[in-house]
Amino acid sequence: MHQRLNAIVLGTVRHSDRVSIIHLYTDTHGRMAAVIPAGGSSRSSRMRRAAAMPLSVIEGEINFRPDRELQTLGRYALARPNNGIYGNPAKSAVALFIAEFLSNTLREALPDPLLWHFLDTSVRELDATPAAANFHIAFLSCMTAYAGITPDTGDYTPHARFDMREGRYTDYAPPHADVLAGEEARMPLLLSKINYMNCRRLRISADTRRRLLAGLIRYWAIHIPGADRLNSTEVLRQVFA
Repeated sequence: MHQRLNAIVLGTVRHSDRVSIIHLYTDTHGRMAAVIPAGGSSRSSRMRRAAAMPLSVIEGEINFRPDRELQTLGRYALARPNNGIYGNPAKSAVALFIAEFLSNTLREALPDPLLWHFLDTSVRELDATPAAANFHIAFLSCMTAYAGITPDTGDYTPHARFDMREGRYTDYAPPHADVLAGEEARMPLLLSKINYMNCRRLRISADTRRRLLAGLIRYWAIHIPGADRLNSTEVLRQVFA
C-alpha cells in the first residue's frame, strides 16, 4: 500500500551497484529499512544523496508491506533544508554521532509520536543553534525520558552515591561497580538541568565534556546494551578538543 511518510535518516549502506539500504525512523511506522537507488550523476541523484545524509528529515512515498523487512522507498526529498548542519563541521560531527546512537538504540518497529516529535525538534534545534559543543550532551540526557531511564535525582545529598543500575542516589555503597561517588556523583544532577536552550551557554572544559559524554554513554549502555558501540565519539573529541 502506497503511503506518505516523514522520516529521520539513521544511515545508508550500499547494497549493490544499483541499490542502497536506508535505515529510517518514521512518524507512522517507527524504525524501518528501505531500498533506494544507488549512485548516479544526475541532478536528481545528487539531491537524493543529499537527502539521505544521517539525521536528515525527509518526506516521501513508500510502498508499505507489513510482511517485509525491507520496504521500497519511492520518491523522497528533504522535508526542509539542513544547510545549518551540513554546512558546519561541528554540527555535522554531532549529527553523525546522534544518528549512530539512534541506530544502536531505536530497535522497536512500533511508532512513538512523542519520540518522533522529540527527535524532529532535536534536528531543528541542532540546525538552528549558534553553539553545538554541548548539544550531544543535552540530547543524550533529554532522551533518557523517552527510553524510560531518566535518573531520579530527588534524593541527592552532597555525600550520596549515584547507583547507575537503579538510576537513583543512595547513601549506601551498592554491591556492584556501576556507581558514581565523590565529585562524579554530581554529574546526574547537573545533567538533569541541561536542555537545548541553556546548553549553548554552558561553559565547560573539553575534559569535563568528555567525562560527561563518557558517563552518559556508560549509563545508556547499562540500560540498553549496545548503546556504547559507537565509532563517532572520537570525531567529537577531536572537533571539541
